[in-house]
Amino acid sequence: MQLPAIAPDTFTEIWPGAKAPEITMLMPIYRQPQFIEAAVRSVLRQRKVACEIIISDDASGDGTFEAALAAVRDWLAQRGSDHRIVVRQGSERLWRDHLPLLADSATCDWVCQAHGDDESHPDRAQVLMTVARAQPNATMLTSEAISMDAEGRSPAVPRPLQPQLALSRYTFDRIIGQGHNHLIGYAQAWRRSAVSRFPRLDRGFAATSHDRILPFRAALAGDVYLIKAQLVKRRLHAEAAHNLMFDEDDTSAGFGWTLSRLTALAAMKRDLQLGQEIGLLDPTAALPVALVLDQALAQATRDLVEAHRLNTRAGRQIAWLDEATIRRLRQQRLAAAAAPAPRS
Repeated sequence: MQLPAIAPDTFTEIWPGAKAPEITMLMPIYRQPQFIEAAVRSVLRQRKVACEIIISDDASGDGTFEAALAAVRDWLAQRGSDHRIVVRQGSERLWRDHLPLLADSATCDWVCQAHGDDESHPDRAQVLMTVARAQPNATMLTSEAISMDAEGRSPAVPRPLQPQLALSRYTFDRIIGQGHNHLIGYAQAWRRSAVSRFPRLDRGFAATSHDRILPFRAALAGDVYLIKAQLVKRRLHAEAAHNLMFDEDDTSAGFGWTLSRLTALAAMKRDLQLGQEIGLLDPTAALPVALVLDQALAQATRDLVEAHRLNTRAGRQIAWLDEATIRRLRQQRLAAAAAPAPRS
């Protein structure tokens, strides 16, 4: 079938859908040509709930967008779709500003992320909306995932989706703490009207840490739940975005992650104050949250100074780097690790 012409940097509707969408699936893609067809087909396969699907390429230039578009075209030619499908091909790399742009373009109040190297369960959208309707105070929903490698192999057998959905509510302590993988962006769905009362999460507000700040904002505005079902197949591979995020010149490998946590906690502190100002929390409810934040900030500061004291300097910002620079930095680190120890 013939798709409409797509101008650079514009959101183009290529399929109107047969039903009004209930949830927007945001698919930011970048240099994932070997995975993108399976990822796109997994969102097109969503059933029982009509979706708005926004596929946006962040100036890949390697055939990723063309492969995504071909997958959509072939699917529509064979089956049509109830879903509204919108695409965008960026002419320049937006990096951390890509997701906020997609969220701004959504027309549904509920949105979820569907990355170009992961795959969504065919009932993911339906489960999310079932829980959202049953929990009207919910502002963010996450889910469990099953991991797979670059070839799609998984060491575990996926659990079948159960008729009765079990939920677990996240407390502020768990959100502020570390190590909760199900709160990471690939599994997040959130209510835009709840979090839109806070500053836009672009690089002007926080250079990194969207994944940590969004759940905190959602908890200030309502309830954050984990759905105990494997709604995402998460692909783990060397070129995944989270493996490329924080390489910087003249820093140790862990510096970016450590500073990212500190950045997120500082942003949460500002959001907590704003939450009180707009009436989401009274001072009594905010006090224990502030204490946990202060303790976490103190620990993150100690970690930064003690583990990376030679790599810190005032006003440093984490920046995404181009692929050639990332490769050079990694080669330098590999060479340094392989070098013989100096003789005493």
